[in-house]
Amino acid sequence: MQQTIQQLTQALLQVAGANNNNNNNNRGAGELHRNFRNLNPPRFSGTTDPDEAENWLKETERVFRVMQCADGGKLLLATFQFERDARAWWESMEATRADAQFTWEEFKEHFNSKYFSERVLERKASEFAALKRRYLTVAEYEEQFSRLARYANHLVSTEKMKARRFLNGLKPSYITQLAPMDIQTYAEMVKKAQLLEDATDLTDRIKGRLVKKEPASGSSSMPTNGKKRPFNITGETSQERKPKIPTPPNTNKTNCKHCDKPGHTAAECWRKVGACLRCGNRNHRISECPALKEQEKEKREYDDDHTHEDGTEDDAQE
Repeated sequence: MQQTIQQLTQALLQVAGANNNNNNNNRGAGELHRNFRNLNPPRFSGTTDPDEAENWLKETERVFRVMQCADGGKLLLATFQFERDARAWWESMEATRADAQFTWEEFKEHFNSKYFSERVLERKASEFAALKRRYLTVAEYEEQFSRLARYANHLVSTEKMKARRFLNGLKPSYITQLAPMDIQTYAEMVKKAQLLEDATDLTDRIKGRLVKKEPASGSSSMPTNGKKRPFNITGETSQERKPKIPTPPNTNKTNCKHCDKPGHTAAECWRKVGACLRCGNRNHRISECPALKEQEKEKREYDDDHTHEDGTEDDAQE
């Protein structure tokens, strides 16, 4: 590792021009490398996921902007972060250019050609065309929609096309209510869908509190002896309490590299981006989630409405 760092420093010296004022250049190259490492630049080992490759390149260029790094140093510092497959690929590229060094723009062209191949882009476009909300929240669906839309510009080339495509991926009940509004912009469509989701969730929670819990199959109708029966305050709807048909596990999906949980990639990880672990909103944490506070408030109001001044509770109505 130490030898590799020394080689990088020597390469940076050559870029800076080490023939004059050698001591100052030594200090400058070493300081440049230290500044780069202090900003915790991401490493890259190669991937088949274009989102991961794009995130690495964007994050690396963000570090360079903070450093105000010249193009000559960018190539050396960026490729220093390569590991395994990515390093082997770049070494093979360098072998084809023994007489001169690649420029930073040439590097990006080769990088994009490698990790954004036509086959990969076609696969992502197909994913976007088939994208449906299904069991996602509106926020989760919108995040995946935005991530994949850039691979299928021909399907969302105007605001109205983008809004219509987003609408078509929502649940049928949402489409029934939103389609007559003839919404013209994507931002307005997302906003209306989120408001509809909030209203639906609130209605389901209210219904869940008003519906008596059904007795288990085969249980006898025993008297309550004046005691209040358990009341459903979980906010579950009858739809949610229905037994779910098990589906075979998808062996093609891997766990998130950040939190080691299944069902999403590191780029979509709520924990990684600091989003609320209950609703996915990035503007607050779960302890500050409005939906959670609303549920607690409704529970307190219900308890207050059904408690007498002497501390006793109303019997559940049969």
